[in-house]
Amino acid sequence: MGKRITLKEIAEKANVSMGTVDRVIHNRGEVATPTRDRILKIIEEGNYEPNIFARNLVLNKTYKIASITPRHKVDEYWAEPLKGIKKAEEEFKRLGIEIELFMFDQHKVSSFKNVIKKALDYKPDGILLAPVLHDESVKFTEECQNRNVPFVLIDSDLPESGRFSFIGQDSFQSGFLAGKLMHFSLPGKRRILAVEIVEERDDNFIIRRRFDGFRSFFAQQTIQTDLEMATISYEHATVVNTLYHDLNTLDNINGIFVPNSKAHYVANLLEKYHRKDIILIGYDLTTSNINFLEKDYIDFLINQKPVEQGFIAIKLLYQHLVLKQPAEKRHFIPLDIITKENLAYYQE
Repeated sequence: MGKRITLKEIAEKANVSMGTVDRVIHNRGEVATPTRDRILKIIEEGNYEPNIFARNLVLNKTYKIASITPRHKVDEYWAEPLKGIKKAEEEFKRLGIEIELFMFDQHKVSSFKNVIKKALDYKPDGILLAPVLHDESVKFTEECQNRNVPFVLIDSDLPESGRFSFIGQDSFQSGFLAGKLMHFSLPGKRRILAVEIVEERDDNFIIRRRFDGFRSFFAQQTIQTDLEMATISYEHATVVNTLYHDLNTLDNINGIFVPNSKAHYVANLLEKYHRKDIILIGYDLTTSNINFLEKDYIDFLINQKPVEQGFIAIKLLYQHLVLKQPAEKRHFIPLDIITKENLAYYQE
């Protein structure tokens, strides 16, 4: 292949400005038909490949992305997407991408409202959002659409929101998978507890969908299963006592499903009473969960690859804003099952 023609050379050959060439390449703005045809012919014959870095320098254009995610002081899971977001920032900042982080307390609606106001005042060209507070997130995405600001969702989906793309797992199927894991681990009659551990009653759509998937699996089985669903609020200093009080007794329970990253609280209780015989399934490779997985008090963790979610979200916004490329409406993360035996292959 011969030398590729540059944007400057196209403009010189067509006797137009580089701005006119850019409008033709990205199909925006008005360009006279004869001029457009002349430029397209030069591009085709010259085997043009855009140099995005150079183009952004010429246009002096910076695209601002607002990243809106929960704070990670309490829930260490949310530190992981930030790693991917920051990695993407390093990769794409020289290509005109600027990222501002906005973090909220996922247990306080008022915190979310304050943060999204600041994010909108930032006047972003694109938004990354973790919509863990369902109702407020729906209202916010409606405002994004009114302002014509594209947004990408991670972790939890809002299919009717008009989002540019969603990056995360199929929540229903991940719950269904957890049910199947429990089913094969406990082949006979069983009493299973599905418990969400929260600071307060959260409006969390993704948890509800995981519960739905978990219930759906057992609804299809013929083996007798006593399935109890519960939500337990906790204070960190007393969580073990709170759990034990709410569960009353572990004597008749042989399986527990925790549909978020808090499985380590149950594992702490199981360790206290030396109950490795109870199958415990949870989510996410947090430090605490890994500790109990290695000690056999957690049997399975479903990995959501949060670092990858953060990186892909920024990459899709970059491709949309800078390259003007479309994206699939959903980018599903695989449902990886982590055990003590394969843990090492998933750690950085």
